[in-house]
Amino acid sequence: INAEYMGVTGSDLLEPSPIGSPTRRRGDEFPIKMISYLGSVTPVICQSENGPCPLIAACNVMLLRKSLTLNMDYGIVGADDLCNQVVNYLLDKYGQHTDPNHAQKLNDTISLIPSLKQGMDVNVKFTQPTAFEYTPCLDFLDMIGVRLVHGWIVDDMEPVAKIIGTMSYNQVTETILELNEKCEKGFNPDSHRNLELLNEWLNTSRTQLSYAGLRMLHEELRNGELCILFRNNHFSTLTKHEDQLFALVTDVGMQGINTVWEKLCDVDGDTIFVGSNFLVSIPPPPVPVEPVVDLEQQETMDRMLCMQLQLQEEEEQRRRDDEASAAFAAQLAANSPPRVQPIDNYANNNNNQGQGQGGQVVVRNQNMESFCCVIL
Repeated sequence: INAEYMGVTGSDLLEPSPIGSPTRRRGDEFPIKMISYLGSVTPVICQSENGPCPLIAACNVMLLRKSLTLNMDYGIVGADDLCNQVVNYLLDKYGQHTDPNHAQKLNDTISLIPSLKQGMDVNVKFTQPTAFEYTPCLDFLDMIGVRLVHGWIVDDMEPVAKIIGTMSYNQVTETILELNEKCEKGFNPDSHRNLELLNEWLNTSRTQLSYAGLRMLHEELRNGELCILFRNNHFSTLTKHEDQLFALVTDVGMQGINTVWEKLCDVDGDTIFVGSNFLVSIPPPPVPVEPVVDLEQQETMDRMLCMQLQLQEEEEQRRRDDEASAAFAAQLAANSPPRVQPIDNYANNNNNQGQGQGGQVVVRNQNMESFCCVIL
C-alpha cells in the first residue's frame, strides 16, 4: 500500500517494535482470541483493565467485518501494529480522493490515531443514543464507518429532564457547580431543588446506562449491526442479534473460557454471558489457585503450628498418665488382704462381756451377730 498521500509518508507511520523485544512494553501487547462469528472463525483483541479500549473496540468491529487482518504467528498484537493497520486501511480506502477538504480530514484523522492508545475524549448528551458533542475523535469513527452510541438517556417523564434539556455531560457538571455556589451564598429553593434532582439522577444512573437509554438502543440499532458502546467510561464492541443487544467480552481474564458476548439487558450489572452462538454458555469450573504467602509469614505460621502440636501432645501425655495411675490404684485395691473388723466396747462395755473357757474373755459386739475371741 502506498502510504504517501497529502503529506502523509511512510515515516509518519508508527515503527512497531518486534514482538517480545525489550523496547516493547508489556502493556502495549494484547492477546488475540479466536471466536466464531456468523459461521466463520475470526480473531478479536482482548485487553487488560487499563488497556486502550477505544482503539481495541474500533479494531474489533473492523475485524468482525473482515476489514482488518492480524498476524497470528505470535498470538498477540501490539498497539503500534493496530494503529498502522488502521492507517493503512484509511489510506487504501480514501487515498485516491482529490478533494482538498477530504484530504485534510484524512490527514487530521491519521495524526489522531496514535492518541487512541491513551483514550478518546467524548462528551455525551442525554437525549439520544447517538448524541455526542463534536470532537475530532468522531471524525475518526466516521471515516472507518463505525457508529458510537450510548445509553445514558434521561426519561422525558422525569422531573430532571426539564433541567437537563439538551445539555451535555460537561454542561451538567458546570451547572451543578454553579448551583452549589448559589446555595452556599444563601438558601434558594429553586437552586436547591435543581441541585438535588441533578445529583440524584447522576447517582441513580452512575453506570451510564438508564432504562430509557436501553430502550432507545434497541430502537436505534439494526439486527446484525456492529458499533461501539460507551458505558462506564469504557468503550466496547456492541451488536444486535435477533432483537437482543450483546457486548463483546474482551477481558483478558476471560480469554480461555467459552464466553464471547455479554447480554445487555439490565442497567445495574446483572450480567448474562453467552457463547459465540449467542446462547448461554456454561464456563468450566475455575482452577483453584493456592494463596501466595510471603516467607516471613509462612515461617510464623509454621512456628505456631509446631507449638500447637506440642501442646496437644503434652495434653495427651497427661491424660495417658492419669489413666495409668487410676488403673494401678484399682489393681492395688483388688489385691490387698481383707480388713480386720475392730472390736467395739472391749474396755468399757462390761454388760456385754463374760469369761470364756481357758481364760478367754468372750465379748459380744452389739452390732454384730457373731462372737469374736480375744486372747489375753
